[in-house]
Parts: sequence; structure tokens; C-alpha cells
Amino acid sequence: MKTVAVFTANRAEYGLMYPVLKAVHEHPELQLQLYIGGDHLVQGTDQEVLADGLPIGGRLSLPALPELLTPGQRMS
Repeated sequence: MKTVAVFTANRAEYGLMYPVLKAVHEHPELQLQLYIGGDHLVQGTDQEVLADGLPIGGRLSLPALPELLTPGQRMS
């Protein structure tokens, strides 16, 4: 069995990926590892993912980009 890991951060991209996620989840030779973060955690749309019948492999709280940069550092 092969594992397919996917990260989604908002409902818009989740909606676009849903048909593929569902197909992977239902495929007998694939295992879906779905990780959510961003707006899913802020707005509570993780419950929609669960209602769709997809298992959530983990919830990732990522810091905002400005918090990743040190003072004076630029994005490249």
C-alpha cells in the first residue's frame, strides 16, 4: 500500500482537491494522510472535512510568514 500525503490550508483549495482526495481515500491500494492547517483551524472548516468522511492525519499550526523572518531579512 502506498501513502499519499496532502496538506490543505483553506476551504477553496480543499474544494478543488476534494474529488482527488476522495478517490485516493477510496482506492484499495492507497492510504490518504490528510493534514490541515491555516484557515481550516481558524475558521473551523476542519469539521467540514470530517463531515465529508475524510480522515484528518494531523492539524498543523504554522507561524505566519513575518514571524519566520528575522529583522532586516528579505524574502528571496
